Amino acid sequence: MNMIQIIISVLLPILFGYFFKFIKIFSDDDAVILRRFIVKASVPFIIFKNLYTADISLFSQIVPTFLAFVIVSILFTLISQLISKFISNDRHEKRAFSIATQFGNYGYLGWGIMFYFFGDGGFTRAVFFSMFFWPVFLILGFLMIYLENRENFSLREFLKALVANALIPIASALLGLIFNIYKVNIHPVLKDFIFTFSSFTIPMILFTIGLNLNFKLPVNKIKIALFSSSIRLIFGIFLGLIASFIISLFFRIDDLSLKVILLETVMPSATMAAFFADFIDMDKELLAAILTISTLLSLITLPLWFYLVETNWFLINVVPIFVR
Repeated sequence: MNMIQIIISVLLPILFGYFFKFIKIFSDDDAVILRRFIVKASVPFIIFKNLYTADISLFSQIVPTFLAFVIVSILFTLISQLISKFISNDRHEKRAFSIATQFGNYGYLGWGIMFYFFGDGGFTRAVFFSMFFWPVFLILGFLMIYLENRENFSLREFLKALVANALIPIASALLGLIFNIYKVNIHPVLKDFIFTFSSFTIPMILFTIGLNLNFKLPVNKIKIALFSSSIRLIFGIFLGLIASFIISLFFRIDDLSLKVILLETVMPSATMAAFFADFIDMDKELLAAILTISTLLSLITLPLWFYLVETNWFLINVVPIFVR
């Protein structure tokens, strides 16, 4: 597919999802149920399938891509915490800005985008990048809660959330890797089921993105939301370059892994950021505005970044400055 076809392939399921929401075939409650089904049931199958069928030589990219994710997450956390001190005098706005800015939609939207942009190879590297998203997400998020108000921190809740959200995707990834390395044969009936079940995951991910779009935004929150979105969607590329430079000092990063790392770092804010609203008071209106605006703007910025990366303009003119 050419670039225009790829972009249309990404946009169509999103627009289709919003259309179904607009004509009220799907309610907000339906979107929550569908999203939960995809995350809990469908995503583990596609993770297993892609790692089970991946070229074993790709496994050399697991460590560098994962370390890039950790470095990018730490950099975003430090920057969002620093900027939040100056963005508002309201502590609830500061918390919402910080939590929404520091976490990107690397897994849910990122996997779908990488699949359409780069095929199975891109999807597999995107899985490597964010395979341990939940542990890192929860550690950094609960660390913020602990520093903000130790009374709100609960080790029990942290461990409970870690097991509930991280166990299944990590287990499916490890099983896929083990089955691939040891050449485990799966019965054809079970194999067909896994492959068929996983085949609709990516379109459904993008479909639910459309279901969650909301154009009714509080006007007084738009300015801060735009600032947060610009950090994630534009400035993020430089954090990706810094992370890639650090990793390249110790590991070899292939061209496709580098492209995936750079594009993952300019993903919009993670919808999972709302998870922490149950543990610490924050401005939920601002949080929702950031999630919506960053997602909408990413439909413009991601194709532009893809064009710059895929045509090698970015790799030829900018990347060599950081990664040699």
